[in-house]
Amino acid sequence: MPAWFRPGRRAESARRVALIVAADEPALFFASREDAEQALEPTDVRAGIYRRAWDAEARPFLIHAFGEQVVISPAPGSPEPEALRAVLLRALDGRPAPGEQHAPLPDLLARCATFLRGG
Repeated sequence: MPAWFRPGRRAESARRVALIVAADEPALFFASREDAEQALEPTDVRAGIYRRAWDAEARPFLIHAFGEQVVISPAPGSPEPEALRAVLLRALDGRPAPGEQHAPLPDLLARCATFLRGG
C-alpha cells in the first residue's frame, strides 16, 4: 500500500482537496497546487501520464514540465464540473453510492479526501 494512502483518515471537508490530477490511477488528490508540483515527476508530465487537473471548484489547470520543474497553472475556459465528476466517480472505484452519481461535487470531494496527498 502506498505510503501516502491513509485509510483511517477522516474526510474533514471538501476544502482539504485543493487540486485533483487525472492520471492512470485514475486520479491524485492534493492539499495544494504546490504539493502537486513537488510530487509529480517532470518525466511523467512530459510522457502525458498526468493529463488534466482541476481545483475543488472544477476550474481546469494546465500541467507542464520545464526542465526538472513541474508547473501547474490555471487553464483558460469555464469550470468543467462533469469532467471532474467523472474522474471522482472513477476514483471511488466506479461504484457510487445510491444517488451519488448526481451528488454535489463537494460531497464527492469529501469522500475522495481519504486519498489526499500532502497537507
